[in-house]
Amino acid sequence: MVTDENGNIYSFGRFTDTLTIGMLNVVSAGYFDMYLVKMDAQLQPSWLMRLGGAFDDGAGDISYYNGKLYVTGWYAGQFTIGSDTFFFDATYNQYPGMMAVVDTNGVVIDTKSFQTANSISGYATSIAVTDSGVVIGGAMKGEMNFGNGVTIQSYMTGTETDIFIAKM
Repeated sequence: MVTDENGNIYSFGRFTDTLTIGMLNVVSAGYFDMYLVKMDAQLQPSWLMRLGGAFDDGAGDISYYNGKLYVTGWYAGQFTIGSDTFFFDATYNQYPGMMAVVDTNGVVIDTKSFQTANSISGYATSIAVTDSGVVIGGAMKGEMNFGNGVTIQSYMTGTETDIFIAKM
């Protein structure tokens, strides 16, 4: 959870079936999805949104900076957030990482999937945002693409993963 300068509380997490917060509820699109909720200081929800698709999606971390929420996580299969949809063939692989930027009204501003054709897993589990940029971290296997020609490769075998830290 994070708070803004007005005392609003934003919670980001993972759920399955139906999630109810106050009088608001969301229904998962499949197995596990992510949720993002805005509540006032008295824990009364303003809005609640679902992020995810029919497969297993996971929430990593949330950060608030300069009027925007930054969230990280991972997804499998087809993943929808705002007007963007990511596709990932999870037949032999696990989960690619993702990041989204959402304004305080619940409008998705930007999204990013870190997948490549060689992605196996990319659990984006932490995020920090400052004046100098966005830093994410987590565990990965295979390949992750951060944009601007920056790709990292892990050569782990078996069930092992490498850690990663990337400045966006």
